[in-house]
Amino acid sequence: MKKVLCFILVYFLYLVPVFSYNIVSIGDSIPNGYMLSNEEDSFDNLFSETIDADLKEYSEIGLTSKDILDLLNSNDLDNDIKKADMIILTVGSNDLLDIVFEVELPGIDIDFYNNANITLNGDYVDILEVLENLNNFFVSEELTNMLEDAFLNFSNNWEQIINYIKTVNPDAQLVVNNLYNPFFNISVPLLDIDFSNASNLIDSYIQKMNNIILEESDDYQVID
Repeated sequence: MKKVLCFILVYFLYLVPVFSYNIVSIGDSIPNGYMLSNEEDSFDNLFSETIDADLKEYSEIGLTSKDILDLLNSNDLDNDIKKADMIILTVGSNDLLDIVFEVELPGIDIDFYNNANITLNGDYVDILEVLENLNNFFVSEELTNMLEDAFLNFSNNWEQIINYIKTVNPDAQLVVNNLYNPFFNISVPLLDIDFSNASNLIDSYIQKMNNIILEESDDYQVID
């Protein structure tokens, strides 16, 4: 009898694999840990550690929805996506931020992709003039047209991204993060410059993009 029980136990253990939970994180600077002193403290790393899951991370500072779509279409992620129990997707912010980040202001360079480091060009820079030029750009028709184009591109790319992931692995739990406004309530009180118009304009497009994300939420879970 003991031999029979041992045989059954060994056979059962052979049939049942050791449990593991696989997470794939795809995204931009948010899951990448932008401006954290330790990138291992990014939310997807902390979450994976908390539930003792294996994490495959495909995130990079500055990636847009087009970059993510190109990455998926390369098929380099297919194997990990197929094995994933959960897929975390964070994308869209840079579709808008790239427009703002590439603004050229006379006398000053701001490297937003490197902790927003500021470099002054020349011996004298009129900061008030720089900020006024920036504010003028934020309320210009040019910016509105650029944001509208970015929104339309995101909308098209988002649908293709979701369709691709669900086609490769329809069974994985897909979790997506929506977008927030990093320019909310920015002002320079000492110089009497208020960027509320800029904040409202950016926010209107962030809300439009979040609505696109929510429209397809039957296919995934949205994390605010």
